[in-house]
Amino acid sequence: MDTMDFVLLFFLVLLIGLTVTLVILAVRRRPGKDTLKHEYESKLLTVSADREMLRVETQRLKEEKSRILGEKSRIEAQLIDDQAVLKAVRESFSRLEREKVELESREQSRKQEMSRQVTELENSRKTLELERERILAEEKQQLQEMEENRNRVWALHEQSCIVRMREVCSKPEYAFLSFDNTNLPDNFDQTLKPDFMIEFLDQYVIFDAKLSKSMNLQIYIQNQVKSTVKKIKNSPNVQDIYKTVFFVIPAVDAGQLKTVSWYEDGYSFYVISIEAFEPIIAVFRKLKEYDLAEAYDPQERENIVNLIAAFDNHIRQQNAVNILNTLRGLKIMGEKQTLSSDLAASIEDRRKSMRMDSYKPTDFRRLMNDPKAQIAEIAALIEPREPVIGHEAVQEVIETEMYAKQTDE
Repeated sequence: MDTMDFVLLFFLVLLIGLTVTLVILAVRRRPGKDTLKHEYESKLLTVSADREMLRVETQRLKEEKSRILGEKSRIEAQLIDDQAVLKAVRESFSRLEREKVELESREQSRKQEMSRQVTELENSRKTLELERERILAEEKQQLQEMEENRNRVWALHEQSCIVRMREVCSKPEYAFLSFDNTNLPDNFDQTLKPDFMIEFLDQYVIFDAKLSKSMNLQIYIQNQVKSTVKKIKNSPNVQDIYKTVFFVIPAVDAGQLKTVSWYEDGYSFYVISIEAFEPIIAVFRKLKEYDLAEAYDPQERENIVNLIAAFDNHIRQQNAVNILNTLRGLKIMGEKQTLSSDLAASIEDRRKSMRMDSYKPTDFRRLMNDPKAQIAEIAALIEPREPVIGHEAVQEVIETEMYAKQTDE
């Protein structure tokens, strides 16, 4: 029994008790028959009214009960829905909480990873910066060493050229009178101070061993041509100076020049290496054998000029070939670094154990002093030789093969 049924039963019992009480009181009084009848009827009416009221109230209470039960059902259904929603919300909250924890963990991991990457990047940057500084320092050191080597080569070049030119001029087959800037001819302009000169047909041929610290050798030589012409023109010995001037530079730097000859205000200038000095002196010796300069045959003079140019060109080409071969050899030696350390060590040990080939001095002198011997040696390499297998042996093999072929058929 629910609460509503209990309330209705309570009111019904209360109404019945009240009615019985009124009847008992009326019987006890018994004032008169009519009076009792009237009172009884009145009481009946009252009871009927109360009963009707009780019926109406009961009906109302039933309706209220029905409404309350409907509201209860709706509330219970809503409660079930709300509980389902609450459960879903709780599950969503739990899921979001887990995702939050996971995201926080990921964020922490991401921050740690980012911090690690930043640290590694910073270390890499520092390492790269140190490597860059090291490479720049090495390049600077190499440039400095190259500059020092270049300066040393140029510094030694001037003195070594003067010694070599003096040595060549003193050979009996040339016997040229030579001068340097510390031993100039009498009555010669001391302000010129040429590095080296030879006396040729009552004039002086200047060989100037150039000393340069300029990185642009071409511009330096061009400026030297102009300044040298100006000095010669302003000198009181201008008529005594031969109109061809030679600039002597190291062979290793000669390859930098695109132009090796100039003509400036009536003077010809040529850039040569010290290796070309002796062939030029040999030609001057040949020219000096003529009694008078006017006796030169034009064709002979042209041949001499061509000979000097050919000598100089050959020496330049030979120097360039030697330099390129040296660079190629250094490059090939550098490729050895790509091999494994064990293989490179084995190669180096084998190389050290090899005997160094050398030329016999007698063979060297014979070929150097006798061009015909050089030609004979080359001809010996290309002349036809008798075959190792004779003609008879070849014919015998051919006949044997033909006989074997016929037998097979």
